[in-house]
Amino acid sequence: MTAAQLALHRNDRRESKALVVMISVLQLALVVLAWLLAVVPVALLALGVMTAKAVRAAFRPSTPTARAPSGVHVATSPLNALRRDERIRKAKIQPQASAPSSPA
Repeated sequence: MTAAQLALHRNDRRESKALVVMISVLQLALVVLAWLLAVVPVALLALGVMTAKAVRAAFRPSTPTARAPSGVHVATSPLNALRRDERIRKAKIQPQASAPSSPA
């Protein structure tokens, strides 16, 4: 064999499959670790902000909610408006209590 053929033959080694799998798992683990190192601090900061807002709101004195003038109804959602309309409709349909008729 010539020197060039020997050089090609030396570079043509086969890697074991176990080594390839182990290196792939190691690379995947490093990628996951890098993502966790990037995401976890941000998540903890967000959790801290939410907790601080909740604590601040808990110690803030409550203020009475503004009420609409009597006779004026403010629907907070379409579902509440439908429920209100249904209650009004049922109240109109219910028969008035009448005096019992006396047998004559």
